[in-house]
Amino acid sequence: MKGKKILFCLVAACLVLASIGSISGQSPAGNVQLLARALSGPAQDVAVQGDRVYVATGGGLIIADVSDPAHPVVLSRLSLPGPSVDLALSGTLLYVAAGQAGLFIVDVSDPLTPRVRGSFPTLTPVNAVTFSGNVVYLGEGTGLRTLDVSDSENPRSLGVLRTSDAVLGVTVADTLAFVAAGFTGVHIVDASDPAHLSEIATIDVAVKAWRAVPVGHLAYIADEFGGLHIVDISDPTQPQWLGTLDALGPRDLVVGGNRVFAIDEFAGVFVIDVSDPRNPQEEAQLALSDSALGVALDQERLYVANAGAGTRIIDVSVPRQPRERGAIPASGLASGVASTEGLAVVTDLTNGVTVIDVSDPQQPQELATIPSLGGACDATIVGDLAYVAGGVSGLEIIDLSDPRHPRRRGAAPTPTFARAVAISGSFAYVAADRAGLRIFDVSDPDAPREVGIFRTPGSAQDVAIQGTRAYLVDLLSLWIVDVSDPSAPRPLLEIDRPTQAVGVAVAGDLVYIADGRNGVRIVDIGDLAQPRARGQFLTPAPAQAITLLGDLALIADNRGLRVVDVSNPAQPIEVGSLTTPPVTPVDVAASGRTVYLAAGSSGLFILRLAQPTR
Repeated sequence: MKGKKILFCLVAACLVLASIGSISGQSPAGNVQLLARALSGPAQDVAVQGDRVYVATGGGLIIADVSDPAHPVVLSRLSLPGPSVDLALSGTLLYVAAGQAGLFIVDVSDPLTPRVRGSFPTLTPVNAVTFSGNVVYLGEGTGLRTLDVSDSENPRSLGVLRTSDAVLGVTVADTLAFVAAGFTGVHIVDASDPAHLSEIATIDVAVKAWRAVPVGHLAYIADEFGGLHIVDISDPTQPQWLGTLDALGPRDLVVGGNRVFAIDEFAGVFVIDVSDPRNPQEEAQLALSDSALGVALDQERLYVANAGAGTRIIDVSVPRQPRERGAIPASGLASGVASTEGLAVVTDLTNGVTVIDVSDPQQPQELATIPSLGGACDATIVGDLAYVAGGVSGLEIIDLSDPRHPRRRGAAPTPTFARAVAISGSFAYVAADRAGLRIFDVSDPDAPREVGIFRTPGSAQDVAIQGTRAYLVDLLSLWIVDVSDPSAPRPLLEIDRPTQAVGVAVAGDLVYIADGRNGVRIVDIGDLAQPRARGQFLTPAPAQAITLLGDLALIADNRGLRVVDVSNPAQPIEVGSLTTPPVTPVDVAASGRTVYLAAGSSGLFILRLAQPTR
């Protein structure tokens, strides 16, 4: 069965294919192949040029045609090794800040087939990018780096200026760079010689500087939780504070004439009249359904990267009455995956449940998404039905008989967050956090009803069923529960050695526990009176989930997939692996030798296992 990364689901509960060259299998047998990726991940930034919109997502890049803003058309998707967080467009070249994966330079001259022209790896995350001529400016970790990109296939470093906090935004005007460096404010940098950068002034902010946009003799500063600030930079060595509007906490902004269009991650879009820079006035606000992370303006259209809700297209021709015209879809956080022949179901903590045609695993096709009632975290497929651990909504049942038009059949609440689900016969077993194990009769999928409860001291994370026993992990322990009478579950055994038991799988007398930093523990429970440790596999990073495929254990850890031969449980041997981008895989499933890895904001990885060499 499958486990969950606990913090991943906790955070989400509170908030509610082209170039892939640097993702590779690294294993003794080299027997893991990346076939494809699906689901774009959340929209994190946006750039626009005419009718072309470029969206930075957790999985890479989306290019869309917005000539009809009410019906935008996705032209292409490009997978990249790291989550894309910031964009800068220069003609037919798109500069993509990809976090820990560094910088990518993408040729978008043909929007149907974008391709990576060059890249620049970095040791610390790249959170911001802009350019001036043939020089690119990177917000890299706690510093500003300049690159010569006159040869876009081979960018080379020119200079570095260190800051005392992470650089979140960079803009350039003439020979000055305005570096938004979080809690340390905005640094004004003389970039007349990009190889020798020098700071000439600092603008302190109330809380956290995300972006500074210079226009003429003024700079507009997005201070998250601190407001919109307007500063006179006529003399950049002595910037003068003019005005503040503290009714918002902007993360990003664009300027159009006498108006600033600012986005607050949690409050949406603000339209602000700045004709009097000493007294900025809010004109309008438009609430959005998810986190607002990036913004671009093109004439009378505003484009907002709205995380799992995609990129919103907003008409601001009447600034006091902004109205949404359309949206470019994106996915949210892939939290779980289940598969059957030719079909995969991915749970998404933001958007619900997505059904994907994987009959050709190298060309996955997203068929449909059905919203979850409360943050889908895990799924199991039996026949034409998908049983979903739906977060705060509990158990949900979805009919997949027409996969292009899935429909909700029934639902039943759980007192706390439903994290994982397993099915045996006509009963569903739900690991429901502090509410323990909840057992539902699903013989009528339109009206599931709770029939049994088993509580534990910990937080139930995952459950597996074998015969009349349920195997439940709750961070603190492994519980073996007799469910021969689902209405009266009773404990058979508690094993309290795990330190962060988040995933469980069972085969015969052996139980496999995904135990965080302790990797995977293998326990023999053939004699319940004397359970004994049979083996342990130490993963390079904390183990999050596990499933079994014959003599192979497929383990999702914080760095990717581990394929482990457990034919001798006393000596488990790694026979394959695949390192994912700097994201944390949280679930793994298999159908035959095709493996599906749910990886949060980076979407779904589809892999192929060769026959292992032992």
